[in-house]
Amino acid sequence: MNPKKVLLTSVCRPFGTEYGDADSVGYELLHKQVTRAQGIFSPRAVQVQYSLEYIAANLETPAVVLQYPSRQELIRELKKGYDYVGVSFIMALFHKMKDAVALIRKYSPQSKIILGGYGTVLSDDVLAPFGDYFCREEGVTFFRRLLGETPIPKPYKHPLIVSDLKIFSIRASRTGKIFAGLGCPNGCDFCCTSHFFKRRHVKLLPEGKDIFSVVEKFLDQDPNTVFIIFDEDFLLNKSRALEFRDCVKKSGRLPSIFVFSSIKAISQYKVEEILEMGIDGFWVGYEGTKSGYGKQQGRPGGRHFHGIQRTRHHHSRLHDCGVRLSKPRRGGGGTGWVDEIKTVLDPDPHLRSSPQHAFLRSHHGTEPPPGRLSGRTGKVLQTGRRVYHHDQTPHPVSHSN
Repeated sequence: MNPKKVLLTSVCRPFGTEYGDADSVGYELLHKQVTRAQGIFSPRAVQVQYSLEYIAANLETPAVVLQYPSRQELIRELKKGYDYVGVSFIMALFHKMKDAVALIRKYSPQSKIILGGYGTVLSDDVLAPFGDYFCREEGVTFFRRLLGETPIPKPYKHPLIVSDLKIFSIRASRTGKIFAGLGCPNGCDFCCTSHFFKRRHVKLLPEGKDIFSVVEKFLDQDPNTVFIIFDEDFLLNKSRALEFRDCVKKSGRLPSIFVFSSIKAISQYKVEEILEMGIDGFWVGYEGTKSGYGKQQGRPGGRHFHGIQRTRHHHSRLHDCGVRLSKPRRGGGGTGWVDEIKTVLDPDPHLRSSPQHAFLRSHHGTEPPPGRLSGRTGKVLQTGRRVYHHDQTPHPVSHSN
């Protein structure tokens, strides 16, 4: 009996306003979105659908992955015959998901269609015309269950995915992608990631030694590799982070790592402990002292980040030790120290939610609700699509300023 066959694909290229996309939609997170105001000085790196590669690496069923295929490339692959075709999409690319589904139904009508990605925050009623199954959980578990494969424990097999960062078309770094966790317990009301996983943190790499094992594999392949750890608030789990630090110190191999974190998480550590992990870059989302988010608890931000970048030694502040900071700011008032410090990246996406913000939820667990969001300054999140979900308000995200 022939085994089942799986095709996992992103939506089809090309992207751009001339193809019906929003102006922030593109293959590049930095040049197209975060640092687009920097013009020719913007770093450039293509961001693929890492999740598809990760899922395929952890299936027993033969799986093929397509990254941004053209329509012709997708059609050519579909004609080979697949039992299941998974399409990953976000809401801003809903129209491209529909196009991909139409091609699947035309050229591989026997295939069952699986929709995944953050676009699946849309309700079953909205998605039903386009898919047979909807993945709204950690993807490896979902696919192995769907395919009748035996569940496997974490840590899963970690594919060694890298991307080149270029400046002026010259390679500046080779970055290894480390997938340490999904979701976030902070539960900020504007965050699709936290909402998608119901304010839970799913540890793909449960222990510090698991994270370091992935780092070593990358370094064995290329000792010049630098790293980004994908985990919404990596330092929040102190025991895991300190175990990782111990592994780094024992190995004698100090990596260069960029992480996402919060003031609350960073406040748990001495600067020396952070440096000993190899962390020399942070992305810190800061919503202002008046926004009321629990993740802002801890030492005042200015005590972490201050002054100019110098050398990497054991000083009292991260900037004085050469740690790079990116400071995306989101309204809320009281940004004080954030406006004063120097950063490598300063995307400054002031976001304001309307009273009908689809991600606004009335209950915030143990954290106090931040209050009405309509008073924040800046542009509304740019999406014109309705978002319906079991614990969200059934209102569209506003398109107005």
